[in-house]
Amino acid sequence: PHSLGILSNSSPPSSASFRQGYDIHVIKPMLRFLKDSNSPFMVNPYPFFACTSSNLDFAVFRVNSGLFDDYTKLKYTNMFDAQLDAVYSAMKVLGFEDVEIVIGETDWC
Repeated sequence: PHSLGILSNSSPPSSASFRQGYDIHVIKPMLRFLKDSNSPFMVNPYPFFACTSSNLDFAVFRVNSGLFDDYTKLKYTNMFDAQLDAVYSAMKVLGFEDVEIVIGETDWC
Protein backbone atom coordinates (compact mmCIF):
# COMPACT_ATOMS: atom_id res chain seq x y z
CA PRO A 1 0.00 0.00 0.00
CA HIS A 2 1.06 3.56 -0.72
CA SER A 3 0.83 6.57 1.54
CA LEU A 4 -0.80 9.64 0.05
CA GLY A 5 2.66 11.17 0.09
CA ILE A 6 2.86 9.92 -3.49
CA LEU A 7 0.59 12.83 -4.48
CA SER A 8 2.08 16.22 -5.25
CA ASN A 9 -1.25 17.92 -4.66
CA SER A 10 -4.71 16.71 -3.73
CA SER A 11 -6.97 19.72 -3.32
CA PRO A 12 -9.27 20.03 -5.01
CA PRO A 13 -9.37 16.30 -5.76
CA SER A 14 -9.79 16.80 -9.51
CA SER A 15 -6.40 18.56 -9.69
CA ALA A 16 -4.45 15.75 -8.04
CA SER A 17 -1.34 14.30 -9.57
CA PHE A 18 1.44 11.97 -8.54
CA ARG A 19 4.82 13.43 -7.59
CA GLN A 20 6.88 14.35 -10.62
CA GLY A 21 9.44 11.71 -11.47
CA TYR A 22 7.59 8.98 -9.60
CA ASP A 23 4.54 9.45 -11.81
CA ILE A 24 6.10 8.23 -15.05
CA HIS A 25 9.01 6.13 -13.80
CA VAL A 26 7.41 4.28 -10.87
CA ILE A 27 3.64 4.70 -10.61
CA LYS A 28 2.73 4.38 -14.29
CA PRO A 29 4.58 1.06 -14.84
CA MET A 30 3.12 -0.22 -11.57
CA LEU A 31 -0.40 0.74 -12.65
CA ARG A 32 0.21 -0.99 -16.00
CA PHE A 33 1.22 -4.16 -14.14
CA LEU A 34 -1.80 -3.93 -11.82
CA LYS A 35 -4.15 -3.41 -14.75
CA ASP A 36 -2.64 -6.32 -16.70
CA SER A 37 -2.90 -8.61 -13.66
CA ASN A 38 -6.37 -7.34 -12.70
CA SER A 39 -5.07 -6.27 -9.30
CA PRO A 40 -6.00 -3.23 -7.19
CA PHE A 41 -3.90 -0.18 -6.36
CA MET A 42 -3.67 -0.01 -2.58
CA VAL A 43 -3.46 3.22 -0.61
CA ASN A 44 -3.32 4.15 3.06
CA PRO A 45 -5.29 7.37 3.48
CA TYR A 46 -4.77 9.09 6.82
CA PRO A 47 -7.05 12.12 7.06
CA PHE A 48 -5.48 13.09 10.39
CA PHE A 49 -2.12 13.80 8.70
CA ALA A 50 -3.76 16.78 6.98
CA CYS A 51 -5.92 17.64 9.98
CA THR A 52 -5.73 21.16 11.38
CA SER A 53 -7.89 23.10 13.80
CA SER A 54 -9.66 24.69 10.83
CA ASN A 55 -10.58 21.40 9.10
CA LEU A 56 -11.03 19.04 12.05
CA ASP A 57 -14.75 18.51 11.39
CA PHE A 58 -14.01 17.73 7.73
CA ALA A 59 -11.36 15.21 8.77
CA VAL A 60 -13.48 13.35 11.32
CA PHE A 61 -16.83 13.20 9.49
CA ARG A 62 -18.58 15.86 11.56
CA VAL A 63 -20.96 18.39 10.05
CA ASN A 64 -18.95 21.02 8.14
CA SER A 65 -19.22 23.36 5.16
CA GLY A 66 -17.40 20.88 2.94
CA LEU A 67 -15.04 21.26 0.02
CA PHE A 68 -16.44 22.12 -3.40
CA ASP A 69 -14.50 21.04 -6.49
CA ASP A 70 -15.19 23.60 -9.20
CA TYR A 71 -14.14 21.23 -12.00
CA THR A 72 -16.26 18.20 -11.09
CA LYS A 73 -18.97 20.19 -9.28
CA LEU A 74 -18.76 17.69 -6.44
CA LYS A 75 -19.04 18.72 -2.81
CA TYR A 76 -16.99 16.68 -0.35
CA THR A 77 -18.20 16.56 3.22
CA ASN A 78 -15.23 14.57 4.53
CA MET A 79 -11.52 14.35 3.89
CA PHE A 80 -11.51 10.59 3.37
CA ASP A 81 -13.70 10.80 0.25
CA ALA A 82 -11.72 13.77 -1.04
CA GLN A 83 -8.46 11.87 -0.58
CA LEU A 84 -9.73 8.81 -2.45
CA ASP A 85 -11.01 10.93 -5.33
CA ALA A 86 -7.62 12.65 -5.45
CA VAL A 87 -5.96 9.26 -5.93
CA TYR A 88 -8.49 8.43 -8.63
CA SER A 89 -7.83 11.75 -10.40
CA ALA A 90 -4.06 11.21 -10.29
CA MET A 91 -4.52 7.72 -11.75
CA LYS A 92 -6.77 9.15 -14.46
CA VAL A 93 -4.04 11.61 -15.50
CA LEU A 94 -1.84 8.59 -16.24
CA GLY A 95 -4.66 6.77 -18.08
CA PHE A 96 -5.50 4.20 -15.41
CA GLU A 97 -8.87 5.28 -14.07
CA ASP A 98 -10.10 1.71 -14.56
CA VAL A 99 -7.75 0.21 -11.93
CA GLU A 100 -9.58 -0.50 -8.68
CA ILE A 101 -8.49 1.39 -5.57
CA VAL A 102 -8.40 -0.55 -2.30
CA ILE A 103 -7.80 0.84 1.18
CA GLY A 104 -4.92 -0.90 2.93
CA GLU A 105 -5.34 0.82 6.27
CA THR A 106 -6.45 4.11 7.76
CA ASP A 107 -6.62 5.77 11.14
CA TRP A 108 -8.39 8.71 12.74
CA CYS A 109 -7.39 11.51 15.08
